Amino acid sequence: MYYFVFYIEKQFQNLGIDWNKIYQVIYEYAIIILAIVFIKKMLQTYFLWKSGEDDVSPVHVVLGLFEAIIIMIGFGYMYSFFIDVEKELEFIEKNEEMIKKYASIIHNQKINNYDVSYIKNVVDFKLLEEKCKEYKNPENN
Repeated sequence: MYYFVFYIEKQFQNLGIDWNKIYQVIYEYAIIILAIVFIKKMLQTYFLWKSGEDDVSPVHVVLGLFEAIIIMIGFGYMYSFFIDVEKELEFIEKNEEMIKKYASIIHNQKINNYDVSYIKNVVDFKLLEEKCKEYKNPENN
């Protein structure tokens, strides 16, 4: 499902089209349309008395605007987050063998107590492997 959602973006990238610029334009137009719809609603309801619920406080309408803005901003951040996750997954898939190779080297250096500065910041693999063996999966009981 994850890859299906970003299928169109991948197709744009394959064609050499920068999806981020398209997304930015769509996002800017969405904000402009939101502002226009809000102003139209306020004018029709509270100045022209044509539509809407005039007994509802304008504060309620303004709160609705803020909710819509928060949703738009939240969507932008979530979309960016998923794009970053996708890029990380692609990197991992492309470099899987290299990652495994270096992980094995670091594992052996830690197990054999090499005197290298970065090894001090690596987890204790022996302890971790012991605890992993002791762990009883509740689904297998």
